[in-house]
Amino acid sequence: MINNMTSGSPLTHLLRFAFPVWLGILFQQMYNIADTMIVGRYLGLNQLAGFGATAFFMNLVIGFAVLGPATCIPGIIQGMGYPVVSLVTGMTEVLGRAFACYILAGPFGFTGVCCANALVWIFTALFAIPAYLVCRKQLQKKFNTEMNT
Repeated sequence: MINNMTSGSPLTHLLRFAFPVWLGILFQQMYNIADTMIVGRYLGLNQLAGFGATAFFMNLVIGFAVLGPATCIPGIIQGMGYPVVSLVTGMTEVLGRAFACYILAGPFGFTGVCCANALVWIFTALFAIPAYLVCRKQLQKKFNTEMNT
C-alpha cells in the first residue's frame, strides 16, 4: 500500500506515522520496568543501583550501534523501491528471535532469553547493512544509466 504523505492533513500523516513509534516506546518502558523489578526483588539494592547507573549508557550504545541500523535501514530500503528486501529483513529478525530463544532458553533460562534479544538485533543489523549497500549500489547504477541516456 502506497501512502502519499505530500497531500492531505499533515497532522493525520504525522499521527499515523508516529503511533507505531509511540507503541514501541511504551513496550520498551514496560520491559524496563519489569527488568528493574526483577533486579530489585531478586538481586538486591546494590545491584539495582548499579543497574540503574549503567542502564543509560547501555541503552545509548545499543540504540546507536544496533537498533538504529536494524530498524531504520529496512524502512530506507523500502523507500528505495525494494519492499521485498525490507520484508526479508523483518523476517530475519523474527526467525532469528525464535532460533535464539530456542537455543539459549534451555541452558540459560530467562537470562538466555534476555541475551537472545540483543543477539537478534545484532543479527538483524548484520543482515540489513549489507542488504542496504547492495540496494544502494543497484539504485546508483540505475540512476547513472538514466542520467547518461
